[in-house]
Amino acid sequence: ISFIRKYLNQKMGQMGGVIEATAKVLSEMTNLTSLVLAPQLSQIEIRRIQIVKLSGHKALLIFVFNTGMVRDMVIHVPEELDPYELETLSNFLTDKVSNRRFADAVSAVREAAVGDIEAHRAFLESMLDAVQANIRPEAGKEVVLGGAKNIFNHPEYQDVDKAKNFLTLLETKDALYDMLSRSTDMEFTIRIGKENELSELRDMSIVTATYRMGDQKLGSFGVIGPTRMNYAKIISVLRCVSASMNEILQYYLTDDKQY
Repeated sequence: ISFIRKYLNQKMGQMGGVIEATAKVLSEMTNLTSLVLAPQLSQIEIRRIQIVKLSGHKALLIFVFNTGMVRDMVIHVPEELDPYELETLSNFLTDKVSNRRFADAVSAVREAAVGDIEAHRAFLESMLDAVQANIRPEAGKEVVLGGAKNIFNHPEYQDVDKAKNFLTLLETKDALYDMLSRSTDMEFTIRIGKENELSELRDMSIVTATYRMGDQKLGSFGVIGPTRMNYAKIISVLRCVSASMNEILQYYLTDDKQY
């Protein structure tokens, strides 16, 4: 577990790095194909909003999520809003949206725009329109793969057609996303052979685990391989990776060095 934690920490400059590192370390430690479901913005709470003046009518709008993920975009601001006023507005908005999910946060800001800060209503309305056009919660529906070609290391898949069908499935991210998203309700799941709903996986096994931040389950990850895999070893590896990811995400939650 110390190796896993060290590897993930080296790669955790941003949340995307953690997801990619997890896929890589899983495939390398198991010699199987790994899948990691990225957190969905629609399920993640916002930690902070920051508006930073760039020049003239332009400012950088930054969303910091409780997972450590950061989304930013350039927006237009009234030229008369100076950095001090934008900082005050940032703090006010953060108070309104902190610990809310994305959709709830947008609603809270719209309510504030017609109440507490009516003077900035036009600006906030245009800002929210830009946010909803550029930051899409469904963009978090991403599956990161590792070791796709590991399938060729197993004698069962020396058959070219069988291996080709598997690699074609990996390109169909929607099916993999649906499968992984249904696995977030349980700490571990094992589907062997015909227990898999996807026909391409009927002669394979999938073992998955969840990762979380505090008490909030954020996603799942796992491996796909032959039905003869060493399940005890795989569960042990997934347990260690899950513990390391949970620890790193908790670090993100309590660390105040970002923004």
